[in-house]
Amino acid sequence: MTHLDEGRCRLIPASDAGVWLSAIEGLPHDFGHRPEYALAATAVTGLTTSLWSYAGESGRAACIVSLREAPGGFDIATPLGFAGFSIEGDVPGLGEAWTRDWLRRGAISAYVQLSPFLSPERWRKLIPELSDFLQPAQDCWCWDLRPDPDTLLAGMSSKHRQLLRKWLREEAHVEWDQRVLLGHFNRIYAEFLERQAIASIYHYGDSPLALIASAPGSLMVGARNAQGEIEAVTLFLHAGTTADSFLNAATPAGRRHSRGLYWLGMLRLRELGVQVLNLGGGISPGDGLSDFKDRLGAARSPTLALKQVFDRDRFVLACAAVGVTADETGYFPPWRRPGRP
Repeated sequence: MTHLDEGRCRLIPASDAGVWLSAIEGLPHDFGHRPEYALAATAVTGLTTSLWSYAGESGRAACIVSLREAPGGFDIATPLGFAGFSIEGDVPGLGEAWTRDWLRRGAISAYVQLSPFLSPERWRKLIPELSDFLQPAQDCWCWDLRPDPDTLLAGMSSKHRQLLRKWLREEAHVEWDQRVLLGHFNRIYAEFLERQAIASIYHYGDSPLALIASAPGSLMVGARNAQGEIEAVTLFLHAGTTADSFLNAATPAGRRHSRGLYWLGMLRLRELGVQVLNLGGGISPGDGLSDFKDRLGAARSPTLALKQVFDRDRFVLACAAVGVTADETGYFPPWRRPGRP
């Protein structure tokens, strides 16, 4: 790495919120690039989460990363979500600077999930030096919110429209008070985690949820039953013109509210200037969750992930240390495969 590159690359800790916010100011960033999100991710995973920042001659870039211990060193990965790289302007040499900086810091490899708000073709043009490391990842469903509500409603499947209208007419006891919803979200989500076998990265407790809820761009909408009890809450995260449906919490009886909460949350996000809402993907390709989002009117959005090896020799040694093949095309890095450390 040249001395000039070293001066342009920074790794900003989430605890330094002022510097972090200055680094993303003006960048077309997602909520996942905020320091509150990084602190919440750290609270859930125990991993140090930072913002990698680069300043070029005519543009800037940033990427949120968590550092993870690996056999013989460490690897880096983006936290839960789709934040990945955020790029402003023309940043030639970004990929080279990224690679040299992480080699200098001693990283073995990187896994970076890229945002579904840009097409794979666009990502390959933005970071051409890293194009060889970009591989297809999980599809998402993105809802274009620019049409008027009547057009959005018409874009739903007929069954979804019928059920939504019935819910709005008969069951829509809606709660918007964010402080009230946070307390109930914590309770309902904790009960949900007890009922479901779900990956630990989704185990958001009271403290990380409070961090996220305290940040600009957090929006919750909830539904009460006929007895006035809150039994479902959906948490959206938004920044600029994009938003993500982040977490849902519902009692077994409250699952019937999911369609309506998506709809009402979408309408509120439109009022706030959001143009695209990422509903996320399914659990597996073609499953019922994917079908549900498709029938809401969202469009399938292919995504890419950066799977990059910085140090090939140490990558092979790390794989050998846990008895896995040094494969760069499957689960990455291979030593993170479920059942491995």
